[in-house]
Amino acid sequence: MAFQAGMARVLPRFSRPYAPPSQGVVALESAWSALVGLAPHDKQELVAGALAVISADGVTTLTELELLRTVCALLDCPLPLELAAPVPRR
Repeated sequence: MAFQAGMARVLPRFSRPYAPPSQGVVALESAWSALVGLAPHDKQELVAGALAVISADGVTTLTELELLRTVCALLDCPLPLELAAPVPRR
């Protein structure tokens, strides 16, 4: 459900089943350079998709927020305004 929410936000005309890479998060290592090279608008769209993923269940955990902050820092992209305020711990 979360993956589909992110896909609908970033690529609304593209449907793809959820299929995590066999290497897990290590697979991101080879993608960072391409993601860092995205245009600013595309970075914002990617972050909006990530926000849709972590918001899909209606609960944003501290771990999810910290991961999103890390992604934003790596992309040199601001944290979405709706998350700029501190989030209570759960």
